[in-house]
Amino acid sequence: MIKVAINGAGRIGRSLYRLSLLEENIAVTEINDLIEPEQLFYLMKYDSVHGELKDLEFDGKNLVYKSKKTKLNNYSSNKDFNPICDVLIDSTGVFNRYKDNLHHIENGVKKVIVSSMTEQDIKPVILGVNEKNIDERIISAGSCTTIALAIATKILDDAFGIEKLTVTSVHSYNSNQNLLDSKTNLSIRLSRSSTVNMIPVKTGAGENLEKIYPKLQGKVKGSGMRVPTPDVSLLDTVYQLKKESSKSQIIEAFRKSDLKENMELRDGKSVSSDLVGNRFALSVDFDSILVSNNLAKIILWHDNEHGYASYLINLIKRVS
Repeated sequence: MIKVAINGAGRIGRSLYRLSLLEENIAVTEINDLIEPEQLFYLMKYDSVHGELKDLEFDGKNLVYKSKKTKLNNYSSNKDFNPICDVLIDSTGVFNRYKDNLHHIENGVKKVIVSSMTEQDIKPVILGVNEKNIDERIISAGSCTTIALAIATKILDDAFGIEKLTVTSVHSYNSNQNLLDSKTNLSIRLSRSSTVNMIPVKTGAGENLEKIYPKLQGKVKGSGMRVPTPDVSLLDTVYQLKKESSKSQIIEAFRKSDLKENMELRDGKSVSSDLVGNRFALSVDFDSILVSNNLAKIILWHDNEHGYASYLINLIKRVS
């Protein structure tokens, strides 16, 4: 049994907990968050996107789901949270430096995985793409957009070579955005209501891909757009390939890939709501592919909550 602890029970932490309950060999033993345990239980049980988690109970200190029990902590300091576990997932979005997580290793945790792109002293690991740092004690799982983009890029580069790539990350709104027009410490456009606007933003998708896939250094440009949906995002990509290709050849490259563990191939005419709860880090939309000589435009879907949490599950299994 792999014992897992979660520091930070936001959208990713809660998704990870829910999906862990489906795994026979993974047990989330402790969760720490600033939310009071009673309210955290409520947010775990009832979710506006993914529905009710039936059979989940709370005994005053622990989440109880059938035979699995998870202790809830409410420490405000990262240093005070010292779980006994094999793998710690830090999904706070705050502790992105090596020194922020080192005390967990010193206290006996075997592996720390940070669920975001981090500072340079924590190395990212994308399964099937960049695994050279997988034995490090503290690693980054990358971001949901980075994982999806990296998998697709590796497949296309292996098959055709890539000259350049432009990508637009069309992402569901996040909890740090405003419901109504209001003051913000983020970029000025993000002061506008997230529920009624498509909002152009900067994205780190291009820069993050170059960190993971250095051979494309200086060849990737990215932009972003926040849209008024609560979950499921996409990457609108245009690849300039080194070889001329056809739609059928690109589809065949994806079909032949050995990166299927975290990738789904979709032939239908999907819209975002069709992928709510989808458990793949990447869903390639075959119907959307457009090809002109060596230019290929491809839509890459991903459930930025359950899809990313499922990837974390797979990463936990690998490192354990």
